[in-house]
Formats: sequence, structure tokens, C-alpha cells
Amino acid sequence: IAEVILEVIRNGRFEGELVDGKMNGYGRLFDEQGKLIYEGDFVEDQFHGVGILYNHKTGSLGDIDEIATLEKTAIDLNFVRRAWDRYEGLFFGGQFHGRGYLHFGPRFKLFARFKNGEIESGCCLQDRTTNSVEKLDIYGPELLRRIN
Repeated sequence: IAEVILEVIRNGRFEGELVDGKMNGYGRLFDEQGKLIYEGDFVEDQFHGVGILYNHKTGSLGDIDEIATLEKTAIDLNFVRRAWDRYEGLFFGGQFHGRGYLHFGPRFKLFARFKNGEIESGCCLQDRTTNSVEKLDIYGPELLRRIN
């Protein structure tokens, strides 16, 4: 095992452990502008284990009216897939897998169980301004809805 700092794909940077030339163990991955993309466990060059993934893409919070969307009775899963700004939780083979949290700016946090990168079950939405927590249910392939 070697601790290294490497220049990686598209002029990004990896700081962490390498085994046989692959990212393994704990590490941090940065994009070409130096923004942190991921910090956590790697296995064979993939996010695997416990980690935090940051979403810096256009369409993440700041460009989307998060409050209006997340306050609705039914929440579009396509919005959830693109609007999060940070995921903290478990990964398997590079995807969200197991228990984790999706953060939507400073106000909302969604807890769920994930499988192969998709929400599988056990959804709760926390509003940090009111400290309220609501249970959500998966309703069809594209909607989350509040459970009364």
C-alpha cells in the first residue's frame, strides 16, 4: 500500500492509497478545478464502502427552486436525482448502495436505503429549519409522496 498524490482523468487529482496501481482504501478525488468530488473508501478504482460524494454540476442547488419542490405533497424523483449537493453514506461498485443521506442545500436532508444508485426504501425527509421529519413512500417509478 502506498500513499500517493496522482494527476488523474481530465486533469483531476487523487490523494490516497494505491494497491497495484489502483485506488484502494481511503482517498480523496478532486476535479480539474480542484473541487473535492469524493472522499472515502475505494476498491479497484471505484467508490466502495463509506464515503461522501459532492455534486458540483449545473442543476444542483442554487439553480433549482428547492423549497417549492421539496415542500410539495409528491416529489419528482428526477428532481431528487439531479438536485442533491452532497451524498453521505454507503457505496458499492461506484453507486449509492445501502443507507445514506442526500443533502439539498442547508435546509433539507433525505434519508433512504439505496440499491444500485436508486432509492429503494425507508425514505424520510428532514427540514432542518423546523427540525421536522416526514416519512416518504415511493409511489411509482418517478414519485415520492408524503405519508400521512
